[in-house]
Amino acid sequence: MPQFNGETNKSANGLIRLACMFIDEWRNRRTSRRQYLEEFIVEFGTVKMLIGVCKELEQITNSTAAQMAVLTESIGRQATAWKKTAQ
Repeated sequence: MPQFNGETNKSANGLIRLACMFIDEWRNRRTSRRQYLEEFIVEFGTVKMLIGVCKELEQITNSTAAQMAVLTESIGRQATAWKKTAQ
């Protein structure tokens, strides 16, 4: 962490410390966001599987299953992209 010398630069040093604390906190949030997204992707896979089971048991129509497949694919891609940016 850079340091400034002199009485007049104490506020600059404080701002740098504050910025470093903010960056550390942000990094921690990114890590927890990544963990959350990993868990979401796993649980979302269960939802996709249940949609397939419902289709096989003829609890939903083929057209409804197709619409759900398009939506779940889009959501899955977005969650994966967010996870990649959270690394």
